[in-house]
Amino acid sequence: MKKIALALLILFGGISLYADWIEPYGSGCSNDLYCGELNAIDGISLSDGTNTIYEERFASSLADHSSYTITAVSGKAGWGVVRASGTACWADFTFTNAGVVTLSSSTSNVAEDISVDTKLNIIDGGTYPNLVNELGSTVVFYGNIYYLD
Repeated sequence: MKKIALALLILFGGISLYADWIEPYGSGCSNDLYCGELNAIDGISLSDGTNTIYEERFASSLADHSSYTITAVSGKAGWGVVRASGTACWADFTFTNAGVVTLSSSTSNVAEDISVDTKLNIIDGGTYPNLVNELGSTVVFYGNIYYLD
């Protein structure tokens, strides 16, 4: 988390930032990026007084043919990264305030369409992105989502 704050400080050109830190979920974790309870959301926000950037982190166990809705970003544009535990599956993507998803880079078992079997599908959920597990078994997904408000 400290690396993200430093990167954002550099991004904002050294502007004095107000940070509203939310502690990582789960206690005693050795890796505070992805630890704690499944289906929990955690995040931070940084503001320069005009714009605020938010980070939402999640971990969710999804059965095959089930989905995870990233409603925290409803109506907002941003970017994110998601990975699946136990599989070679990850994706970097962007999304618009209308929920339109564009893959920036990913493994070959990721798609932008809900109808693709044997893949993680990152799709337009209306005003937010949706993750749909079509990998064939229950998988734990971990993600970081960033958006401006």
